[in-house]
Amino acid sequence: MKNLFGINIGNENEDELSKELKSLVVRELDPYLTARQEEAMSKLDELESKWSMPSWLSVLRIALIGLGTALLVTVIRALLDMGADAFASPFTIVFAVLGAVLVGVGIALFVIEGKRRRGVESSDEYKTFVSYLNSLDASVEQSLKIPTDRASVDVLYLPYEEKDGKIKSNRHFKYLNIERSLFIEDGKLCIADGGYVYGISLDSIKALVLRDERISFAQWNKEEMFDKGEYKEYHISVDNTGVLHMKGLISLQLIKDGEELEITLPLYEKEAIESLTGLTVE
Repeated sequence: MKNLFGINIGNENEDELSKELKSLVVRELDPYLTARQEEAMSKLDELESKWSMPSWLSVLRIALIGLGTALLVTVIRALLDMGADAFASPFTIVFAVLGAVLVGVGIALFVIEGKRRRGVESSDEYKTFVSYLNSLDASVEQSLKIPTDRASVDVLYLPYEEKDGKIKSNRHFKYLNIERSLFIEDGKLCIADGGYVYGISLDSIKALVLRDERISFAQWNKEEMFDKGEYKEYHISVDNTGVLHMKGLISLQLIKDGEELEITLPLYEKEAIESLTGLTVE
């Protein structure tokens, strides 16, 4: 079953819509606003570069924390097995000191980047830009006729690469978690996705199916953290690369022009998607 929101990361024309999505477009953003969005994204990248670490340093700090933690875990296990006698070995002392230093340096790099970010975000330039972004978002929503009572729902996009006729998933995480505006209009489930609004006939939606499997995904969008409040029951965890893990997803299954397609959503969006479609997750 093909994921309607699959992203072919090996496609040179990555902004080109798939034939399935093209057939579902009900509205498209005005080209003038599209150009303004592109300019705004370039400006945002420019501002973020003022606080972001070089990519190699970002990888290094994660590696330092990972290696340091592994060394400290080794020391802790030795202490549990041997007690204070473990420190009779010089290797235990070296591992403990080296592990603490590596973790400390890794954390320090995160703290430095955070301080740089707060400095940029407190500047008048950044505040003016955020105000402009809010105005632009309002113009986009008006152009796409997105109602104020829309639901903000996380959708799991599936990045993949096609090689030698085989589909390969992204090796870092399986899904990319993106917040989208969903609403009902003229008997269709509408999804505002960037510069488009897609309309899926409610009659074409056959089922909401729970898939009881472990998934990994990048990005958390909710104001409340994944391990707090209403999300705590889903036991979402994060690894040392920032990738999130949880068990279970919802597959919204539909048929379009005789083809079986699906849209995948995190399990915590169960209530929202049931309310929108009038269906119950099986």
